Amino acid sequence: MKNKIILTFALTAGSMAFAQVGVNTPTPKSTFDITAKNPTGIARNADGLLIPRVDRARAQLMQNVETSTMIYVNNLNGNAIGTTKNIDVVGFYYFDGIYWVKMVVDPSAFKDNDNNIYNTDGTLAANRTVTQNDKKLNFITTSENGFSVTSATAPVLTVSGNTNRVGIGYATPIGTLAVSNSSAQADNVIVAGYNKDTGDARNVVLYNSRTTNANFGGIEFVPGDKGDGLSGASIRGIDRDFSNGYGGLQFHTRNSKDFAPRMTIKSSGNIGIGTDAPTNLLHVNSATSGAVKIVDGTQANNRVLTSDANGVATWKDIPTQSFTDTSIYAGNGTIAGTNTTRTVAQATNNLAFTSTATTGTSHFTVDGTTLNVDAVNNRVGVGTAAPTNPLDVRSATAGALKIVDGTQANNRVLTSDANGVATWKDIPAQSFTDTSIYAGNGTIAGTNTTRTVAQATNNLAFTSTATTGTSHFTVDGTTLNVDAVNNRVGVGTAAPTNPLDVRSATAGAVKIVDGTQANNRVLTSDANGVATWKDIPTQSFTDTSIYAGNGTLSSNRTVAQAGNTLAFTSTATTGTNHFSVDGSTLSVDVVTNRVGIGTTTPQNLLDLGPGNGKKLALWNSATGDDFYGLGNAANVLQLFAGATATGDPLITLNKNGRVGIGTTAPATNFHTIGTRRFENATAGSVAVGSVLTATDTNGTAEWKTPTVETVVGGIDASNSIDIPFATNGDYKYTGRYITLPPGKWAVTITQLAQTYGALDNDDWLFVRSTFGEGSPALGATVARSGDVNGGPSLMSFRVQGPASAGAPQQFDVAQGTIFINNTSNGNKTYRYIVGNTVAGGNPNASTVIKAFGSTWSESSIFATAIK
Repeated sequence: MKNKIILTFALTAGSMAFAQVGVNTPTPKSTFDITAKNPTGIARNADGLLIPRVDRARAQLMQNVETSTMIYVNNLNGNAIGTTKNIDVVGFYYFDGIYWVKMVVDPSAFKDNDNNIYNTDGTLAANRTVTQNDKKLNFITTSENGFSVTSATAPVLTVSGNTNRVGIGYATPIGTLAVSNSSAQADNVIVAGYNKDTGDARNVVLYNSRTTNANFGGIEFVPGDKGDGLSGASIRGIDRDFSNGYGGLQFHTRNSKDFAPRMTIKSSGNIGIGTDAPTNLLHVNSATSGAVKIVDGTQANNRVLTSDANGVATWKDIPTQSFTDTSIYAGNGTIAGTNTTRTVAQATNNLAFTSTATTGTSHFTVDGTTLNVDAVNNRVGVGTAAPTNPLDVRSATAGALKIVDGTQANNRVLTSDANGVATWKDIPAQSFTDTSIYAGNGTIAGTNTTRTVAQATNNLAFTSTATTGTSHFTVDGTTLNVDAVNNRVGVGTAAPTNPLDVRSATAGAVKIVDGTQANNRVLTSDANGVATWKDIPTQSFTDTSIYAGNGTLSSNRTVAQAGNTLAFTSTATTGTNHFSVDGSTLSVDVVTNRVGIGTTTPQNLLDLGPGNGKKLALWNSATGDDFYGLGNAANVLQLFAGATATGDPLITLNKNGRVGIGTTAPATNFHTIGTRRFENATAGSVAVGSVLTATDTNGTAEWKTPTVETVVGGIDASNSIDIPFATNGDYKYTGRYITLPPGKWAVTITQLAQTYGALDNDDWLFVRSTFGEGSPALGATVARSGDVNGGPSLMSFRVQGPASAGAPQQFDVAQGTIFINNTSNGNKTYRYIVGNTVAGGNPNASTVIKAFGSTWSESSIFATAIK
């Protein structure tokens, strides 16, 4: 058969342009007519037309494919992208100029494919059932009211994908599930029933997936006419125990004062009215009397609630009773028995003896003096009935006080901390420099001269009335010097600064011999200020170093380390801010090995704090106006170089992965303002006028000489309009369009114009065409797009009579170019529109340019990029 076809073609090659070709027929009835070799009968050889068979990957790689080319895809290798985005099953496809389109044989299937919920509205012709079996049917929406079911008058079911909300009776649901009786009928809004003979059924279930929230569900009652108004009352789940499944209820109401819980049922079963922490099965709390009212016919004045043997309570009169009060509130008494012990079991309660006495003593005693409390003076005596101090302990023998708390040991002393808490501690050993007068002698002026004042019983007084000056009484200038104005005595100084100011260039300036002197004793005062020499008592002292407590520096301090190391070592396993300078200026978290500057809770090894601005300086001038370093703004990393104190960064990187150079608000992944320079791997290889071109599918780019980029237009399934021979200023959509990427394009239009009807010699029609935007219906009026600019904006032509009504094959071909500048960031579809016509002569009203924009073989729209 192959050889016969080749032979047939060879014999008819000279006349194929004007003849019809037949295969297995001498009388072809069309341009190419194939007749079956055996149209009937029992022959077993195959008859038919075998279309080229390729896989999806091969179809995607085809270039310069003519419109209407047909193939059979026998394998789904490769991806459904680009021209093959519609190839998803094995079968026949034809090329529409942009994509490979599936060929549907079943007319009803073709109708559904062309007119379905993805591209148009419609009306069901009959009941429809979707049988899912084990498959899922998922509607994905990200818009408000993205999926809805409505009646003739109101919304029934609404799903908003942008807020993840479902509404029943709401056009715009105000909650995760919002239900409203929008029909204003006396219908039940929510009805929950079940059909089950045994077991517990849960018609309505409320829960909270956040397991740490003590409140886990609620029902709100809104007095207003909107579901998002204030709650007037509510029932809420409280007292949550997630592990055991325990829970309680709380009932809230709103009044003129507040919105608060009025009744609480705890998981224990305790019920509280007026309290949210009931301690009994029924706990009523009220700020006013009369919190409980029971009216059952037994009520009367001054009756008490009385139970019978079954616990049933009624109001009854108080029975007359007599008893003797033997408590300590009524009189003294004696504990019965011998060596009997009485115990007051307090549990968690307090036992307090409160005295209001204002005079007297011994307001509370145990055995007279064993323990005695003076409530007037707030004193406690142990071993005395008349304490003179807050705690007065007296004993005839040593060892009156014994405290055993684990810190006791021999020769320890009771020592308090900063809060007054006392424990037994060893007396710390101390050393000090003895600067007393026992360290040296003095010298009397003169040479072996003695002076004696015999005063007998008289006084010797030196009295000064001076009000200014110093040295009002002196011995040898500085040996003894009295400043009478300031009541100061100086020994060894002419300018005493204290009541007694003793100064000496050698040790031993003071000597007192009163019989108490001895080696290494210190001058010690008694309670009256009388001083004698005494041995140095063993003393304790307060450690004021940083190891014992906080403190305040009195002046600057410097640690001279020399070649030594200063290390602060923490063994903390919890907490933060284990070492800090001025709180957040420098903070070290030793648990996670993090350092914070400007924060006390660093989240990284080095955390520069939560604020915005310049953060890390690699260099800056002393005046702060030449900053080199890093900073941040909200969700933005910044790089500064030579910035002033208020200057902007040179480079920014935001959380969306956008880099800006010369701009702080990059609108794309790489946004620069100013001159840019990109070099190829080979220096000097970039020709002037080159464009940055991708060299592989990974996006690797180099400068290359630009090539011509073209885009072919498309045509809608419903296309072509008739143009009447009449003046009309409107433009109409023809059904043809072209989709252009961003940039400037020269769009070439070629259209066949068939005149249909009669015209005289002087009849003519001038027709303009251009491009509009939007999604208009065929023949709809469309305005010219604002993107048609920068060059020719119209493709116009003129049709001139004569024409005969009986000769419809009267054709003209119009061609022209229009400039379109797509300034958007993505592909944009432009609609080919025709009109704004001007008619001349007196053309017949029924004469038209027929089917303009149709699928004439001469008609086309294509665009060439203007680089």
